[in-house]
Amino acid sequence: MEKHFSAIIASGIVDEVPSGMMAAFIEDQRRHWPAFPTRELSEEIGVYYQVVQVWPEQIEKRIIGLDIGSDANRFEAVAKALKNGSIQTTPPLLPTARDSLGFLMFAGFDRLFSEPDVARDAGRVARGVVAATVLVEDLIAGILDKERRLLSITVSDQNEVIYDESGSANRSVDPNP
Repeated sequence: MEKHFSAIIASGIVDEVPSGMMAAFIEDQRRHWPAFPTRELSEEIGVYYQVVQVWPEQIEKRIIGLDIGSDANRFEAVAKALKNGSIQTTPPLLPTARDSLGFLMFAGFDRLFSEPDVARDAGRVARGVVAATVLVEDLIAGILDKERRLLSITVSDQNEVIYDESGSANRSVDPNP
């Protein structure tokens, strides 16, 4: 993934879990991952979005079991991805200790359990999202090497500038063309 999608610094699988199935879900996860954490869950909304797999492995302990739906922006992006069958992103955020802005990107999936591990899953459709954490700076760098471009790039979300390589911060750009 690092070679082909260098702007993605982390990815994972997030399962949709109806609130009435949460206890069984945690029990099932602990069969595969004995230390599966039970983190504080978002308010009762009828469904949770639990991170069940993550890459790179170094962040597993911090991320596995996280309820993506506990944050309103993440919840909205996941819900739209599942409802519309499209890729959705969150508003800008700081996904790492670096000062680089980024966003989370979600793509929904459905799968039918034909041969389930657990009998209660027979015939049940599992829903969830593939999640990716993207750094804007790395995304821009991956579009085209800065030295080979004849233009500068500014990325904004409504009125908030996420990334700006033009203007006074970039000495190679004429501020008064």
